[in-house]
Amino acid sequence: MLTGKGYRGSGLTRIGHTERWQVSGEGDYSWNEAIDKVDAGLEDPPDERVTCKLCGDYELLGWLGDLPDRLKRKSMCFTCNHWDEWFLDFAKDDNKTMFINGGRAYTICDESKGGGRWSGFGGRKFNVKFKTGRVVDSTNLWTQGEIPKRFSKQDTAELC
Repeated sequence: MLTGKGYRGSGLTRIGHTERWQVSGEGDYSWNEAIDKVDAGLEDPPDERVTCKLCGDYELLGWLGDLPDRLKRKSMCFTCNHWDEWFLDFAKDDNKTMFINGGRAYTICDESKGGGRWSGFGGRKFNVKFKTGRVVDSTNLWTQGEIPKRFSKQDTAELC
């Protein structure tokens, strides 16, 4: 447990599967100061952890909000939880805005939001052809990343 003046119980947040931490909220630490103190051994990162039932990795529970409770309840690391929740949403989506292509997950976002550089892929136009035959043109397509092999599914659409 961090004991520094600026630590408020959950003021440091783990960044992915690394031993790096970031400060969030108000406090006396800057991001770099917090990392330096942990790296120098002057303070310890939060020591509560969960071992993932899917991949076997562990997750240190220094996250803010309800995420630590969800990870503990589900016995999942951040990455497996992310994909578990994405696929729950994907199942409800019924090929409307979410799709898989080439082992990557994508979401078609509202065209009226964003614009130009604030749109997915900088507003580049994509033609998405779903396996159902439906075709969607989008200038606000976002990738959700490469799907880990343990979650991989068949393609549900083509990018044209």
